[in-house]
Amino acid sequence: MKIEDIPIPAPKIVDENNFDLEEWRREVPINYFELARFLTISNHPIVKNEVFKTIYQAVQLHIPGTLYKYISLSGKTDSDEKRFDALLKNRLFLSAVSSFNDPFDCKAYYYDPRALMKYEELKSHNGKIIDDFSSMLRVVSLTSNGVQSLPMWAHYANNHAGFCVSYDMTDRDNLSLKSCTFPVFYTDDRLDITSVMDSFISTVKAEVKVQSAAGKKDILIDDFSVVFLTSLLCNVKQSSWSYENEYRCTEGATAPGIPFVDAKAKEIYIGYKCSEDNARRFCEIGKSLNIPVFQMKFEEMSDDYWLSMKSIVH
Repeated sequence: MKIEDIPIPAPKIVDENNFDLEEWRREVPINYFELARFLTISNHPIVKNEVFKTIYQAVQLHIPGTLYKYISLSGKTDSDEKRFDALLKNRLFLSAVSSFNDPFDCKAYYYDPRALMKYEELKSHNGKIIDDFSSMLRVVSLTSNGVQSLPMWAHYANNHAGFCVSYDMTDRDNLSLKSCTFPVFYTDDRLDITSVMDSFISTVKAEVKVQSAAGKKDILIDDFSVVFLTSLLCNVKQSSWSYENEYRCTEGATAPGIPFVDAKAKEIYIGYKCSEDNARRFCEIGKSLNIPVFQMKFEEMSDDYWLSMKSIVH
């Protein structure tokens, strides 16, 4: 699907005096392909910047009040200690996309380098300007699934032996976390952004020519098209992953503080197969942070698969 072929959706009129956030979220679901299309309506950098700001503000309205992070404990002392330390210091680790369990992550968009071979500067690079968009990013995945998701416990908390942490996204102490968090959009389509890359290279070439003629040694490019698109489209996954209800905190790979982002924990949930030693460690951390700690339990005599929660730190 080419980005220029996506119809630009009509804006939804909002009654500010009777605004219902939940209703608005249902009526205006996230579709990053359509949002990316808005970024192509003008080549003027100021317009693009304003469009992206508006998109960002709308996307932030889709962030729920609480999100959850499922974390595995490997049984290896060093790696587990790093996880305990990050939790105690109210931080979350952002991973390189190349380490994700889905090799097709961040592959929802692409460009055709053959179309860029017309630029002399790119011929020696076979028309490529960026080999891997995801190399520019670090990501930590959260979910809105809550603590009753058996697949999440199995897949991301090493079969209930790990833990889950909740985060209050309305807490001002989590402003850094929320500000770089986006909901994931699930689709079976991929987006061809060749036209955007073509336009970007053309803009860069023109700016280099103009600024060089003016005697400037440092060339400044104010077209952030590729950065904006990457910020949006890295949050697109194939639809079979939709059960995760994922939200992503994404930062630049070289941003200050990387590979961590500040994240104040609200509650700690211990998997029902978590070892006693690790459970004691979580109790110590919970007391230190002054937050509740719950032990998940599977009730053998229950009529359903609901996990009960026993409070062990109040």
